[in-house]
Amino acid sequence: MRPVRSWLLALSIAFLACTDATSPEPVASVIVSPDSITADRGDTLTFTAALFDAAGHPLPGRTVTWASSDSNVIAFGSAGLAITRRVGTAWVRAAADSLRDSARVSVRLPIIALTLTPDTLTTVPGGVFARYSFVHALDSTGADWYASRGTWTTSNPAVVSLADTTAITTGDTGWAVIRVKVTGRSDSMLVHVRRVSFASVSAGYPGATCAMSTDSHAYCWGNTPLGLNNALTSLVPTMVPDSLHLTTIIPGEAFVCGLRAGGAATCWGFPAHGRLGNGSTALSEAPVVVSGGHMFTVLSSGHSSSCALESGVAYCWGWNIQGELGDSAAGSESHVPVAVTGGLTFTAISSGNYRTCGLIGDGSAYCWGRGDYSPVLVTASVPGTGVDSSNGIVRFNPSQHMNRPAMTLAGGILYVSFGSYGDTDPYHGWVIGYNATNLAQLTNYTFCTTPNATTNNFGVNAAMDS
Repeated sequence: MRPVRSWLLALSIAFLACTDATSPEPVASVIVSPDSITADRGDTLTFTAALFDAAGHPLPGRTVTWASSDSNVIAFGSAGLAITRRVGTAWVRAAADSLRDSARVSVRLPIIALTLTPDTLTTVPGGVFARYSFVHALDSTGADWYASRGTWTTSNPAVVSLADTTAITTGDTGWAVIRVKVTGRSDSMLVHVRRVSFASVSAGYPGATCAMSTDSHAYCWGNTPLGLNNALTSLVPTMVPDSLHLTTIIPGEAFVCGLRAGGAATCWGFPAHGRLGNGSTALSEAPVVVSGGHMFTVLSSGHSSSCALESGVAYCWGWNIQGELGDSAAGSESHVPVAVTGGLTFTAISSGNYRTCGLIGDGSAYCWGRGDYSPVLVTASVPGTGVDSSNGIVRFNPSQHMNRPAMTLAGGILYVSFGSYGDTDPYHGWVIGYNATNLAQLTNYTFCTTPNATTNNFGVNAAMDS
């Protein structure tokens, strides 16, 4: 009987040990990672579920049940592994005990074509460019994913940095290759960072600037398209397509026009009202040729229109809401160049905000378009006994003088200089002050260089009167 008693004693001890063991801690929280993801159709995804007790201690080794809110969008295989099956959105759920957590999954079509535009970007140090402006990623439906989606690399971080995950930043001068890879597709772009000096510059509306460099390249910056076949704009000077060989570049409102070496005009950007002059109102992020086969020598762009000269004949295109095209059809628009009426031969032309002005050979100015800010006759006089004085007064003669480039702003007064037009007697040097706020002429701020001169010129052949 002793062996039986020994066996019963061992069984009792084992039972007491089992009933005295600590019960498993209940699950107090479930956390699924990642909590949100966007994936391509056909991708395999891995999810994890972390379990914790009420004190925040992890509970490894517990059983987790996985499920999908829509198995047509994403379906589970083994624990934590899922495959995306159809475009859409579904929730992945992990459950342990009576608790669960979810992760949102968005499934999109995979990219079948990827392009970085332009092939070469030429700019200056200190530029910051949004990545989405460069990449065109097409899915099988033809939809374009403008995004920084994918893996980006740079061959020279000192020249082009990718530290900002949404931008391209230029640093030192030099060259770098930028590459982006998306779902097995990749493309690259060459970036040239250089310093530049300008020979001419033109400011447009609103906040747009373009310029010609001293080595004959065209650059733009500010609120203006760059003509690089993408949506890129730049806060620093960035070269427009160098293949255009532009000699003149003028920004308008959300569009740019330029003259090529042979005189052909080209435009790009926002097309409304025929701004681009190519017979179309379709947006063009790449340069298009202005219709008509004209060979222009002078070009000017304004708010929503442009004008140019061909053998002295003025042509305009774009919006004609105030008659700024000069073709007697105010309130309309022209998508191709139309000749300005009147038969005048112009030497210069300038398009502005709903108005246009031009000069003819004798210096006379003609303007058309909106009239509430039309040019006014400049008048001025100072005491003097010079050759052209009358009753002790020398008067400014607008037919003998022209506005010179020099201007100075001081103390709220804009000082504008005038000199001889074609050295036609009699003439003087004049400086006339205008209120910088409303441009009203200030009669007390008028200066004549030679009011008492006995000769009809100024400068090297005439001493300035004290």
